[in-house]
Amino acid sequence: MGRRILGVAAVVLVPWLVWLALTLPGTATARHWDLVWTGLDGAIAVGLGVTAWLGGTGTRLATGVATATATLMGTDAWFDVCTSTEPGVALACAAIEVPLAVLCLAVGCRTTPRPVAGRPVPSPSAVPADR
Repeated sequence: MGRRILGVAAVVLVPWLVWLALTLPGTATARHWDLVWTGLDGAIAVGLGVTAWLGGTGTRLATGVATATATLMGTDAWFDVCTSTEPGVALACAAIEVPLAVLCLAVGCRTTPRPVAGRPVPSPSAVPADR
């Protein structure tokens, strides 16, 4: 059921994206621009630190934190490149952010769950499929 809802949402977004592309202005002024970018980069810094820490513990949390951090970094790179008045600087930043995002994903994928209180870790095949 959950996969169907997500699939329908993806299809519904297509006309929305077309409408946005046709109606949004090419430029905009934003309030709190400094706060937006500082907050995003701060979240990335925290995510990188927590990913580094959790990546060494073997906890399952590392995968989620690493994925969230990589997503934030990809978003940051995208908006840097798309909104910058200095494209060279934006591309240089993206050239750093994208490989770091990939590294986060690699750390998250390498994390192997450890048994808790002597209980075995269930294999992926033991998890029921979403219907």
